Order: sequence, then C-alpha cells, then structure tokens
Amino acid sequence: FQFNDTATSSEFSETYGSSAYEEVASLGSESRWSQFAFTANLIAARDRRDFTMDDTWGFVLMPSVDLNDRLEAVMKVTYAEDLRVDRPERYASRPLVDGYASFYVGLNYRIFEDHLKLMAGYEVANGEIVGTGVPYANESWVFAVRTLW
Repeated sequence: FQFNDTATSSEFSETYGSSAYEEVASLGSESRWSQFAFTANLIAARDRRDFTMDDTWGFVLMPSVDLNDRLEAVMKVTYAEDLRVDRPERYASRPLVDGYASFYVGLNYRIFEDHLKLMAGYEVANGEIVGTGVPYANESWVFAVRTLW
C-alpha cells in the first residue's frame, strides 16, 4: 500500500516520481515449479491528483520457462482500466489510455543470474485514448538490458 499527499503539486510528482494517485494498493505472487515460473500482480489506485482519469485497476500475468541455464522464454499479459503509457523511450506522447491491454512474448538471456539480463521481445497493445473515442494501438519490438542488484 502506498499513500501520497495529493495536496502536493503535480510538478512535485514529476520531479520526485511520486504516484499520480493518492492511494495505491498492490498484491503480487511469484511461484516456481522446476523450470516453470508464474508471476501475478493485481494493482488498484484511487483519487487521481490531476483528475484526468478515474480510479483505476489492472493486472499483470507473466508465465515463463527456463529453456536452459541461461535462456528463458517469457510471456506477459497486461490489462489496466485507465493508464498513462509511461515509457518515454517508446511513447513520446505518453497517451492516457482506457482499457489498455497488451500481450508480450520474448526471450531473456541471463548474463549473471537474474542480476544482469539481455531481453528481446515483441509487444502488441491496444485500448482507447481517454475522452476521445479514438482507438489506441501499438506494436513494439523491445530490446533491453536489465539489471537487478
């Protein structure tokens, strides 16, 4: 659970990275069976600071399988009722999307356990631009280096 004082200006939230919502709750689970793994997250948020969108909720489901000691196949399904697409390296406009749904499939190559990985995959996302009725659709190839220390 996270609480943010919504009396703070939106300028403060952009500077210090606090949530746009006053209250955020998350419930997650990670399970592993031999070479198979499954991660699930459920997130809910209320009292948006700038009133551009309603309260929101969403989930992430991510099964994976180790193909060998270094290579992992990953699939991810994401849904969010209201969302600001917030990956500036991929979406310069950062659109507000209602009913955001995405599907990702990719491979991770472990260089140093789970601490350093090369990631490559493909993602398809869709929804509706908030307040316009205009469909949102995006397809992306994703190549990344992930660190976790």
